[in-house]
Amino acid sequence: MSTMYDKVRDYLKGVDEKIILKALQDGLDGGCYYDYLQEIYFALPKDCPLRDSYELALDGVRRQLDADVWSSANATRFQIAYAEIFAKQHALIQQLLTPIRDGLTDEDLRSVCLAQLRFIRALLYRQKLHLGAIMFWTPTQLLLNDKISSSREYSAMVVAHDKLAHDVEMIWEK
Repeated sequence: MSTMYDKVRDYLKGVDEKIILKALQDGLDGGCYYDYLQEIYFALPKDCPLRDSYELALDGVRRQLDADVWSSANATRFQIAYAEIFAKQHALIQQLLTPIRDGLTDEDLRSVCLAQLRFIRALLYRQKLHLGAIMFWTPTQLLLNDKISSSREYSAMVVAHDKLAHDVEMIWEK
């Protein structure tokens, strides 16, 4: 008979191997990964053996992020390549939704799945703030006239974001 920790370990191992590692290989940003690790870390009970491995992973990612802050190449990347970064984050979210839906029905996995949903909702909220800032600071005429490729990129990202946010909220309300 498996314990709750075994179920959680197997669930997270499957998510990490099938979804998270693939997203990282595809170029998921370190900040997003750090936020994910942190949410899972705090969702795990203090006596859960998995907590130590998540703590080590958090420390490693934090060190890398600290090093990236001092790199001038990475300092402005997010502002310039937000659509690429958001697309990778959206791909991660879409991949996570299936195991979350399945896991929410299992009482042992529910707290971890809710932590994953909190991570997704917070990520989508930060994206919405970023998209709102772009709309605020970009001359409206450029975005509305669709004369430049960045306006099409922005529009596509807003549509993708809103659809994904709607899907997540539908799961959250269940």
